[in-house]
Amino acid sequence: MPEAGSIALVSYLPEPLNTNLQNFREVLPSSYSALPHVTILPPRPLRVELETVVGYIAETIAPYPEFLVELTELLSFPATNVLYLAVDTGSDALKQLHSALNTGELSCQEAHEFTPHVTVAGPFESTALPGMLEQADALWSTTDSARSFPVRELVLLWTGTGGLRWEALRTFTLRGTRRELLATAANQT
Repeated sequence: MPEAGSIALVSYLPEPLNTNLQNFREVLPSSYSALPHVTILPPRPLRVELETVVGYIAETIAPYPEFLVELTELLSFPATNVLYLAVDTGSDALKQLHSALNTGELSCQEAHEFTPHVTVAGPFESTALPGMLEQADALWSTTDSARSFPVRELVLLWTGTGGLRWEALRTFTLRGTRRELLATAANQT
């Protein structure tokens, strides 16, 4: 079990959206290579035993049901010149999860304000950014992928002190709203 390094909590995108965004990265010259995901907890140091982290995450997310995320427009972060897809529907739920989890031993003063998003590519030089944004926007506007998807699973990632490769350690499942409602309705008949 890891005793040092950094952890993060993410939700990966479903297919075919995942593949389409990876294909965008082949067209856009970018150093960003992580699998497309929505971040719940950005990277932070692992300060306690992993079992403690796993228990804390499981307990904290227990009351949260799965929810829908909708990706909208392509934007860029001014501080980093990274291109991202904004989250419309589901943004409040992601912020609530982040706030609930960014406490206690998982608390971390992050470099940037938490903004629900999916990173597309970057960072880019300031002079190249407008062209890259235009190119990425053209790719996004012609994709046939659904722009919304349910967030059901959260994946705890870990990287060693070098931070070169992230490893999935544990998957957590959010409470299934629809299934629970159907089961409750069936028991009442």
